[in-house]
Amino acid sequence: AAEFAGLFTVVWWSWVTTTLYANRFASNDVLYRLTKLAIMGAVVVMAGSATTATTTDANIFAGGYLATRILLMGLYLRALRHVHQARPTMAIYSACIAVGIGAWATSLAVDGAVKLALWAVGIAVEALAPVLASRYGSNVPVHVEHLPERFGLLVILVLGESIAAVATGLHDSHWNRPSLLPAACGFILAAAAWWVYF
Repeated sequence: AAEFAGLFTVVWWSWVTTTLYANRFASNDVLYRLTKLAIMGAVVVMAGSATTATTTDANIFAGGYLATRILLMGLYLRALRHVHQARPTMAIYSACIAVGIGAWATSLAVDGAVKLALWAVGIAVEALAPVLASRYGSNVPVHVEHLPERFGLLVILVLGESIAAVATGLHDSHWNRPSLLPAACGFILAAAAWWVYF
């Protein structure tokens, strides 16, 4: 459960940080769209290696996350150049992302608990960015009505995948009695998450 929670947090954080950037600075031009597609491709790498992300495919998973950070850093540096009034905020985000990149890049050279600790440090430093930016940044507003919708999309995707996994599990087990209780529990957990969130 702890391993799942940790890996989910990494993927979720990738979504949150990209969403926060898009909410404030999305330009919707060709370069921005290509960068977003590249970030999605990096997330596919993370998802494809998730089942063995703490063992044999740890560097593949880390490389996927690292790619999302480098691409996001490129977007922030681009916005830093063009949105002058937001420079104090973007400088904070860029600095925290740079430290995160350093931690994740260093993790490629080590194994075991040290690798996972570097991942945690990278995420923790990046998580400081919104806190520091709200205190020391230039108060760049977010689109309040649009942000919950973007965050809600991830929840909808995760809930949909959970329900699909229950259906697939029942199908693959040929509706054997031992599979019914876990399937019902899985469905109830997804329904409860939906109920609480929405």
